[in-house]
Amino acid sequence: MTEVVANPVTVRLYPLAAEHVAAMLADAVALVVAIVLWGAVGWTTGAIAVVPLLAFVALVHAVQMYRVAVRFDDTAITIIRPWRRWRVEWADVAGLIYSSREVRPATYRLHLVLKGSEPPYGRYLTDAELARYAKGPVVMTVFQVNRCAERVLDELARHGFPAPELVALRYRSPKYTPEEWMRAVAEDLIRSRGDEPQP
Repeated sequence: MTEVVANPVTVRLYPLAAEHVAAMLADAVALVVAIVLWGAVGWTTGAIAVVPLLAFVALVHAVQMYRVAVRFDDTAITIIRPWRRWRVEWADVAGLIYSSREVRPATYRLHLVLKGSEPPYGRYLTDAELARYAKGPVVMTVFQVNRCAERVLDELARHGFPAPELVALRYRSPKYTPEEWMRAVAEDLIRSRGDEPQP
């Protein structure tokens, strides 16, 4: 039975690399506005003005990044990004899956898999086929499981969604254990190979 959390729980996360890049557009706008206001007020220009202007831009960037979080409540998970917010009802979540990016170190993105978009139970799928199911909202990105990631995974488990293994494209449904899922996939693979014409 799923344990219900009475009060919303918010976990602050490290921003995704793409979110830093997107926020830089707002940083650039803030810098232009600051330069215009700086000149309009008639404050000192030149090299001495660089430090406070850059400090202001750094503050704008930090404020945007501070907003990155995941909020869990009794009815939904809310993924909060600098310029966007997704609220997904628990009833609409089918499971979880990691995707990965081949960089050093490898990074993993934990996606929600929404109902109607989950892989079929017991079907053997190639990695390319499984990648189509890792398109749901990104909950977090991790290099390895750390304290923030542990808190997110604990909250997901508390709401009935056990964490998948930290392996790309290993779908985790709350309806089946990983062993049941892998056994069904293995049986499907054996059946499909048995249907192949023998040389």
